[in-house]
Amino acid sequence: MQVDVMVLGSGPGGYVAAVRASQLGQRVVVVEQKYRSGVCLDVGCIRSKALLRNAELAHLVNSEAGTFGIRIDGAVRFDYRAAYLRSRKVPTAGSGRALPEEEERHHRTHRARLLHRPAHLQVDLAGGGTETVTFDHAIIATGASARLLPGTALSERVRTFEEQS
Repeated sequence: MQVDVMVLGSGPGGYVAAVRASQLGQRVVVVEQKYRSGVCLDVGCIRSKALLRNAELAHLVNSEAGTFGIRIDGAVRFDYRAAYLRSRKVPTAGSGRALPEEEERHHRTHRARLLHRPAHLQVDLAGGGTETVTFDHAIIATGASARLLPGTALSERVRTFEEQS
């Protein structure tokens, strides 16, 4: 497949770049390894903020209710499973978004690698085999990874995105 612009990554940066390139009349292919709207929108940042909101509410109820004129008689219990399920349903600006028709036809949700030849990308297809995409311009919008504060470590209860893939 020959395109004008190959976008590697369909998160907030890649998606916007693909849409704009299409608006400018470019033929675009979007390649995303796992999550249709990128990690942030599909499972990461936005969903995590929903969980943080639940934690904030739990703190307010447990520690600050009186400050707000709220009186609680009896036990207050929090259901983490319900909070988690809510976080997965939180609508985001990018969820379910529709790429312009051209990108929708040329969206690949697979692993890819740049080849040693200039302007060639090899895409592993879901059903097996590969597809080579040649392009005039490349936009690499593969996101970022978390950096821990000095002197800290992840516990065995936390998995990084790389470990989940």
